[in-house]
Parts: sequence; structure tokens; C-alpha cells
Amino acid sequence: MSKIRRNQRAIILFMRSFLILLLISKMAMAQTRFDLRVESSVTKPKKQSWGTCWAFATLASIESNLLRERNWNYKFEPDFSEYHMDKYSGFNRNGHRDHLRHESYSGQGEGYLGSNTDTPEKGLIVHSGGDYKVAAAYLSNIGGAVEEFKTPGFGYSHNDHSRFGNTPTEGVLKENNYNYYLPSSIEWLTYGSFEENIQRIKDSIIKYGSVGSSQFMQNEPHEYTLSGEEVHFYHGPKESTHAINLIGWDDERAVIPFEPGVWIVQDSDHLSEVSGHIGYFLTPYADIHTGQNKEFGGISFRGTSKRKFKKIHSHALHGWQYEFRAKKVSNLYKLENEIPTHVGIYTTVPNDQPIVFVTDLKGNMLCHSKKEIKTNPGFYLLKLRCEEESFKNQTYRVELETKSGLYAHDGEKAYKPLLGKSALPKFGSPIIVGSKANPGESFYYKDGVWKDFYFKSFPEEEQFGLSINKAETGNFAINLFSK
Repeated sequence: MSKIRRNQRAIILFMRSFLILLLISKMAMAQTRFDLRVESSVTKPKKQSWGTCWAFATLASIESNLLRERNWNYKFEPDFSEYHMDKYSGFNRNGHRDHLRHESYSGQGEGYLGSNTDTPEKGLIVHSGGDYKVAAAYLSNIGGAVEEFKTPGFGYSHNDHSRFGNTPTEGVLKENNYNYYLPSSIEWLTYGSFEENIQRIKDSIIKYGSVGSSQFMQNEPHEYTLSGEEVHFYHGPKESTHAINLIGWDDERAVIPFEPGVWIVQDSDHLSEVSGHIGYFLTPYADIHTGQNKEFGGISFRGTSKRKFKKIHSHALHGWQYEFRAKKVSNLYKLENEIPTHVGIYTTVPNDQPIVFVTDLKGNMLCHSKKEIKTNPGFYLLKLRCEEESFKNQTYRVELETKSGLYAHDGEKAYKPLLGKSALPKFGSPIIVGSKANPGESFYYKDGVWKDFYFKSFPEEEQFGLSINKAETGNFAINLFSK
């Protein structure tokens, strides 16, 4: 195909995509009410145990995305394992004899092996919360969500720690001939004005399915509608404490004294006082967190499909925790009888333009991704085009360059998980999630040479009253997937 014809085809494809997005946006603006339940594009709500709302909200969105984009070809609903995500998030610390509790929010006791393999003595206490960045790191490092029916366990309601298991080979198993379902992107939507955030979420619900969000959880509803639906609302200084899903909206319904407009919410924890069932409620657009919180207000999981990788190479166990400015960055990985197929990266600002190159250590380019604008910040699975059909057993460099010059990396961090009612640690207390790097893993380009990120100095900083030292703890969040 000639260069002119290729350019013409690229322009046609771009215009087609633009027109589709414009049509979807107009549809969302024209529809005063929309509900994914009517469209058969959302799975039934499931009841959580412990502080696992973040995992339930994440996987409900992924399940909805499969249905909405017609990527699920079975007669039964997609159903993925929340407790596999809970156990192997990569953020959990080892157990302690004082961690075991028998109430609804509970940590594993002595003998539990945490998934924060960087620093097992530091991290979140299992079952005691997480967020969408924790979920994104898990999905990209594990290779995707795993099926519920292949996860040995105990259904949707339980409080028996012995059935959860202390190790990867008991209870919920880390590996068990799973199929893996990984989104092609995980996109953060709430970075604009009040109206822009609402419209962006509406567009996403119509095209991609349920959107993950959050609220400050209150068991008692703000009020009831005439038909008995619960209405929950918060507009104070307290932080988000609970993850939920936005499955639709109604622009004409009003909650006095606010302007008309409510989200239709699916939930894994609220028990309706009228029906006695876990399920649904309404939240006005005016809520301070739902549909608006920058970190937890609206996260869209898109392009989910079954994936099968031979190996996933990653140095950043905790994914996107910080941003670093540089001309370009890279990770070194050793390949053994593998062919790179995809790279997982993050953009940290809207309308960024990433491009990836895989080179040998002499700088010869072997693979590259397509250069295109990513409208929303978040995780993206980029397909690689490789010149070579086979790669020698040696070390290769995976380079990432963005238009913004900002790059996501992990590192030691004080974490305040969504859960605010954990018995461990003390109510509302932050926890340090420890991270560990090694020399020769991640690099940034400066003054014409690659500099080892391990030796980059960072000043000590205070986070939530805790002293944090990021030195020697960070790696760039660039995953390499191979076949």
C-alpha cells in the first residue's frame, strides 16, 4: 500500500472514530434518563464481606464493560473473583498475631503471607480497603481479572478466615488454570469542571458500561423516594470511604434542595431498609465525591478481553503512585524465548501522547507502539509492532516518551484506603505501603545519558502525619507483556 493511501486510510479511520464519539456524546446529552439494567449491560449486584468494596466496584465495572462492548459470548453472566484481587493486590502486608478480628472488617492473623513482596512488613492489612489505583496495579501485574468459578472459596458471603487461606497454595489460590481478562485501558474521568465530569461519565456509561466511583458512606439514607428508593448524599469535609458503581442517571429527578439530576448507583454493601436486599440507590449530582472526586469520582474500564501472556515483566509492584518529570524514561528487562506483544503504561494528565520503543542495549530499535493521543489519564495497554520474529536471551530496554514529560512510578507512600471503619489499624489511620527498588531496573534520560532512577535523591516528605522517604523505593510503571 502506498504512503498516500495509508495516510488517506488513517484520516478516514480518525474521522470515523471522531464521528462515533461525537454521536455518543450527543446521545448522552439528548437522553435525560439512562439505565444499564434496561440495556442488559450490567451484572447482578453481589454482597461483599470485609473492606473489599474497591474490588467489587472494579470487577462490576469490568463485567459491565464486557457486556456493553459485546465481548462476552457466553449465556451466563461474567463473574470475576473479588477475593483473588483482595488477597493478591500487591499491597498487603504480612499477618500479625494482633491482626485477626472476627467482625466484618478483619485482617489475617499470624502466618498470613502478604502480597506486598517488596517489603512484606509494610502495607495494607488484607480486607481493610484499597482503591482504583490498587486495582489497576493488580490487574496489570497479574494479567487481568480471574474467574470466580475457578477460585476455590466460599461464595459471596463469608467470614471464615481459614477458607480465605494464608498462602498462595491454600484457600483462594494464586494460580489455578485461570483465564485472565484485562482491560485495554483504565481511565480517570473526573479532572474537569462539575458539568464536564458529569458529561464525561455519561458518555462513558453509554459506550463502555458501568463507571467506578465512590462516596462517603452513611448507612442511613438521606431520604426515600415515593417509590421507596433510597437516596444517599454527602457534602461535607470527610473523605471518600466506599467504592460504588454508576450505572445510569436521571436528569429530571430532583432531591430537594438540590438542582435536578441523580446518578443511579449499584452497590455491594448497602442493605436497603425497604427491600432488605443489596442493590441500588440514587445519589444527586451535587454529592461532593460521587462523580466528582478527582481520585475516586469516575473510573472507566474499557476494551476488556481474554488475554494470554507467556510472561509479564514489571518492576513497579504498586503501579501509579507518583509522577516524575523527564525527557523520557525506561525499564530494563531480560527476555528468555519470548516475543514482546504489548506494553502497559500510564498517562498522568489529560490529552497526553505516549510512544514506546523496545531496543537492545546498543540502541537498535526492535519494536514500537503507535503514537496517539490518550484523552484521559490512566492505564493503557499498547500494542507493539516488532521488526524481529525472535528475541535472544538477553536484556532489552523498554523506552517510554510522552508529550507531557510526566511519568508514573511507584514508591513508598502513606496510604489512606477508602475504608474508614477498619478495626485495624486505629480508626482512620494511614498506613505506609513500603516499596523497594534495585539498581539497574529503571532509568531516566538526562544530559544525553540514561541515569539510574535508583540513585535519584528525594527529600523526606510528610504524608498524613507520617514521614516518607522515597529514595531507593521507586520504579517506572512500564510493564512488558510477551508471548
